[in-house]
Amino acid sequence: MEINIYLDSTVRGPNKCDGWCAFIIEAKKGTAIVTKESFEFVEQRTAHQMHLIALYHALRRFTKQSTITVYTECVYLVNTVNEGWMERWQRSAWKNKSGQEVKNKYLWQLIYDVSREHSIKAVFEKQHEYKNWMQTEMRRRKESGRTDVSKNPE
Repeated sequence: MEINIYLDSTVRGPNKCDGWCAFIIEAKKGTAIVTKESFEFVEQRTAHQMHLIALYHALRRFTKQSTITVYTECVYLVNTVNEGWMERWQRSAWKNKSGQEVKNKYLWQLIYDVSREHSIKAVFEKQHEYKNWMQTEMRRRKESGRTDVSKNPE
């Protein structure tokens, strides 16, 4: 099955803050395109962590081997997926080239565990086709005062 996953977040930059992260899964079923979305409020995370959390929650929905393309503005995620860093980190006990523990190790381990059966590539896309809609939905949730914190990893 061919799947597209689109990620977004209200958190920008390296500083931790509260915010929303979201994913949209797009799949072809016969001639129809089916989408599913999820929005989660998460406390005290960086922009990178928000994208990783959204990706983890999207990937764990798949139990059958799939070909997945992830669209994100997170270069860190794109490079890690496309360069095979997770496999390298896993073989080296989650240490990077300089022997330091991988940043966001716990999240990467979760993603690695749910992604091994799939063929995944990531595409850097600052303005994917669902971006404006996702931003509007997250802003609407924020303005409504929703703070139903998800049970997210880490």
